[in-house]
Amino acid sequence: MGRFIIVFGLVFVSVAYAGALADEEEIGAKTVVGTRYPLYIQCFENARDGEIDARALEPCNRSLDEENLSPHKTAIAYANRGVVQFNVGDYEAAVTDFTASLRHGIHVQARVYANRGLSYEALHYDALARADYQAALALNPRNSTATQRIEELDKPLYDRSNLPRKITAEMPSPPAGGY
Repeated sequence: MGRFIIVFGLVFVSVAYAGALADEEEIGAKTVVGTRYPLYIQCFENARDGEIDARALEPCNRSLDEENLSPHKTAIAYANRGVVQFNVGDYEAAVTDFTASLRHGIHVQARVYANRGLSYEALHYDALARADYQAALALNPRNSTATQRIEELDKPLYDRSNLPRKITAEMPSPPAGGY
């Protein structure tokens, strides 16, 4: 009887492991093991890691196109894609994604406003950047990015510190099943 339980346990573990391997997908340089929203999670990880390669946009694009995301997850996916767009240097696309994230009701609005402000500032739309930094501070008076960038916008152009070259998603990592 004891042998049967051990053998059955090994077969069960082997089958479960094989099933996980069969559900792997290569995305860019990373492999994602099947979860309910693997592209959504890969998009978050690319934003969190500050990826600067345009290929890092693929899981974000595919997640928004192919995965049946809730409005909450959709807002996060747009914010994460906006981060990657900023890092790739496509500031107009970043503005579009951050705006979509806000429209979908993102829960970390102050961060998204600050990131959109950085994107506007990179495009030299200082008035729009200032408005977003002020919106970020209205939601979170301790937002250091917004505070610093407003101080920089008050300086002459030649005396301003540079924008960050890349930004990252600062949200906590999603659980295995997603948010």
